Amino acid sequence: MIKVIYNKVCGRCVQSEPLTSGMVGQPIHFEYSHDFDGLTLTAVFTNGKTTIDVLNPGEQCVIPHEVLDTDGTLVKVGIYATKGNELVIPTIYAHIGVVLKGADPSGDVSIDPTLPVWAQIQALMGNLNDLTTQAKNNLVAAINEAAQSGGGGGLSKAEKNLILTLFKNAMYTGNMTDTVTALENLWSESGGGEEIVTYTITNTLYNVTSNNSATSATAGSAYSATLTANDGYTMNTVTVLMGGVDVTDSVYSNGAITIGSVTGNVSITATAIEASSAANWENGVAYTFTDLVENEYIDHATGEFKSYANYYRTGYVPCFGAAWLKFTNQNVDTDHNVYTDVAFYDSSKAFIIGFKITNKSRYFNVPANSAYFAISAENGINWTVIPYAGIEETWEDGVPYTLTFIENSYVDSLNGTFIDYNGWKRTDYLNCVGASKITVTKPSPYAAFYSVDKVIINGWKNITENEVPACACYFVISGSNADMDAQTIIPTA
Repeated sequence: MIKVIYNKVCGRCVQSEPLTSGMVGQPIHFEYSHDFDGLTLTAVFTNGKTTIDVLNPGEQCVIPHEVLDTDGTLVKVGIYATKGNELVIPTIYAHIGVVLKGADPSGDVSIDPTLPVWAQIQALMGNLNDLTTQAKNNLVAAINEAAQSGGGGGLSKAEKNLILTLFKNAMYTGNMTDTVTALENLWSESGGGEEIVTYTITNTLYNVTSNNSATSATAGSAYSATLTANDGYTMNTVTVLMGGVDVTDSVYSNGAITIGSVTGNVSITATAIEASSAANWENGVAYTFTDLVENEYIDHATGEFKSYANYYRTGYVPCFGAAWLKFTNQNVDTDHNVYTDVAFYDSSKAFIIGFKITNKSRYFNVPANSAYFAISAENGINWTVIPYAGIEETWEDGVPYTLTFIENSYVDSLNGTFIDYNGWKRTDYLNCVGASKITVTKPSPYAAFYSVDKVIINGWKNITENEVPACACYFVISGSNADMDAQTIIPTA
């Protein structure tokens, strides 16, 4: 016996037996949790190429022989549950087995095909008088579901709803014959064509305009729009969702949205930032802070400006488009930490995230959607802050680097400098932007990670795996000639 049990999150085959190609009439038993009580159920059988629905499978039904026709295929059965027009529990699948090679059926044997959903309903209609009240209720719900999901010989949605109304009358009034005849006549007609499905188009634009003001699109149709930043602004972020899935990378480029086929509700969100803010920094060149506000600091937990004696803060400093900011205290006092608060803000100057830093140099990734930052410190802004543009990744996850070496040299893991040494060799700067781990096959005596401007972040010795520090963009590995010639270095995302 094959038995599958379901709850609202998973299905599991608890008893099984071999499935063979050509098998006909194989029963399958179902057991449901209370999550399915009072709901209309549909079983979905599939082998990956053929899918058959069975309405109201109850505690047992027969596996459609169409999904058992090919040996080597994995057969799954799913159950979904509806209540009226609403899908309550989406399809939950359970594997029931791989089809083994069986005896080919005789050419003289005729196997009836499994009836499609609408035909199953029509077949049930022939025995209305024999149905119990519960069976009638289930059948009404099944017809309602089919009326919403399509099929039915090209009938429109209005005609399907009329069918449902007629059928309900046939169930619960004495006027059964005439109504069922009308119902069957409607079903035999071609009807007015399938319902046209449309999806919504929603635009949420900040300082951005679109040349397409449509609020809906027909299923399968194309949709395009051009987004333009308002005067004095430049594009910041664009996100396109379709059917709740982020499709931005595949449909958006340089202001143009191009969707070949609309398959769900479309949501477009776009923001633009003041152009002066976007342009008001230079890659690798320190900011010049002016117009400091005295006796105020920045709360790094909230981004708020608050009063505090002897502290100074900047205003909103542009950082749109920067990938990193390097903070270095100009007057490091080993006996006294200079506590400094930093906060990042979006294009509307809403707080994103903040940090507290002390005397050491620090690199910070500029958070996504950042347009500004602000910094405060005691007794003045004694910090150099340098913005850096992004560096493109030039490595592939899990693929070893192609190595070239610099002879007679190694890297000092303490300070990142290169030192001449016969019989040793080192790599040049290897890109590790975005990597999480670097693995080597030969423990390297000396290695170091570097920032975007090739300043050492940290180093390591004699370790085969090392986590990539935040903001690291490069690393260098060195060792003896023999070790480096046998070395393999693999980055991991």
